[in-house]
Amino acid sequence: MTVIVPEQTHTELAGLYRRGLYLQAYRMAEEIAPLKEWTGADRVMAARLAAHMGAPRLSLWHRLKSWREAPDHPEVKYY
Repeated sequence: MTVIVPEQTHTELAGLYRRGLYLQAYRMAEEIAPLKEWTGADRVMAARLAAHMGAPRLSLWHRLKSWREAPDHPEVKYY
């Protein structure tokens, strides 16, 4: 299953994340799809949220998969 996060939603998630509202960002993300199902460059946000929600293995998995799926994406390169 391919999960595509709308640009506006991604912006809202990033805003919540930057303000330290991790639980609210996580709940918003879960409304789209479980973090485990996120794909492509969106995995970076999934990895960041997973790390703050106490799932370091899921976070690492997303980081590695994002690198394999979208190695040229600027956000993937940065993280």
